[in-house]
Amino acid sequence: MDRYRTSEVWLVVVILLMSGIDLWTTLLHLEDGGSEANPMMAWALEFGGEPGFAIAKVVATGLGAFALLLHVRFSGVRFALQVLAGIYALVLVWHAWVTLDRFLTMT
Repeated sequence: MDRYRTSEVWLVVVILLMSGIDLWTTLLHLEDGGSEANPMMAWALEFGGEPGFAIAKVVATGLGAFALLLHVRFSGVRFALQVLAGIYALVLVWHAWVTLDRFLTMT
């Protein structure tokens, strides 16, 4: 049986949490007239509406993070999880920037 380090499990949990925040803030930006930058997610939004978009995002991120966790002992996979967490952190910084910009241009 594979045993995962607590840090590995927490890394996946943090990725999933950041993905959820990304989903929520993306939906807020879409309500304000923004658009989806990721072509695959834009397609999901176009053909599935907000529910299809949300399902696609949760399933893609969840399955991807889980698959990486299952293979965390392979060379480079732990690093890939760390990079993914870093990318999500940058995406959340971008969301914060866009939100701040919209707030400042409204006043």
